[in-house]
Parts: sequence; structure tokens; C-alpha cells
Amino acid sequence: MIADLDADGAEAVRRLMVEDFPVVVVNGLHGGDLYREGRERWRSEARMGESL
Repeated sequence: MIADLDADGAEAVRRLMVEDFPVVVVNGLHGGDLYREGRERWRSEARMGESL
């Protein structure tokens, strides 16, 4: 990893190269948020279970 933290703060990472590093991206470039979507789905399913 190449980073210049002194120049621009924490977001100054210029390049990040990894190999054989499986990841799950939970926040997307276009606003997707799997944490929020998962909570909403769980709440919806929990409500359905309560009404039965």
C-alpha cells in the first residue's frame, strides 16, 4: 500500500494493491449499504413472524 497520510489526512490512500484477499464490500459507490439493507430485511421478516 502506498499512502500519504501527512498530506491529506486519512483519505490520502493513492493506491492499494492486494492479492488473494477475499472481501465483501458492504458500502457501494452508488449508495448501496448492505448493513442497512440487512437490518431492514430482518425487521420486515420479524414483523411478519409476529403477525402469524
